[in-house]
Amino acid sequence: MSYGVTLKKRKVFMLRYWYFLSVKEIMEECKMSKSQVEVALFRMRKLLKEEFEERGYIHG
Repeated sequence: MSYGVTLKKRKVFMLRYWYFLSVKEIMEECKMSKSQVEVALFRMRKLLKEEFEERGYIHG
């Protein structure tokens, strides 16, 4: 499910957790403020956790 996640937010998530870029590097790459990057990461982690819980991979 996409949950209305934009390509930009997906990119932020991948840059952080696949390529291990710092928040500062992501800010520069995506032309976003620090708070925008941090909020995007927080929300993506929350969505991922909810998806894993729904599928029974983890228990809340």
